[in-house]
Amino acid sequence: MSDNQWLKDGLSWFLQFIPQTEWETRKTEILNYLDEALWNPDGRTRRISYDTDVFAWYLVLVDLYLNQSTKYDFFQGSRVIPYILTIGKNAHQLDTITGIEERASRIVKCKV
Repeated sequence: MSDNQWLKDGLSWFLQFIPQTEWETRKTEILNYLDEALWNPDGRTRRISYDTDVFAWYLVLVDLYLNQSTKYDFFQGSRVIPYILTIGKNAHQLDTITGIEERASRIVKCKV
C-alpha cells in the first residue's frame, strides 16, 4: 500500500469521529483564513497556521496535501503528516485499543 493511501486512511479514521457538516464548517473556516492570510494585499503580516482550531488545522493540512497540493504548507505539514500516516498504516489495529474511540472523539473536538 502507498504512503498516500495510508495518509487517506489516517485522515478517514479521524474524520469518522466528526459529523460531516461540522467537518465542512471547520474546514471552510480554515480555508477562508488561509485565503485571506495568503492573498489579501493589505500588507499585513499574518500567521499561516490556524491556532483557533488546531486539530482541524492538522486534518486540513493532510487534506490539502492529498487534494490541493498547491495550498499545502510544507513547513506546517511536515510536523503532522508522519503521525497521520502512521495512524493510517496501523488503523486496522486501533480497534484493539481499549477506549480508543472515546479518546479519538475527544481529540477531534479539541480546538486549542
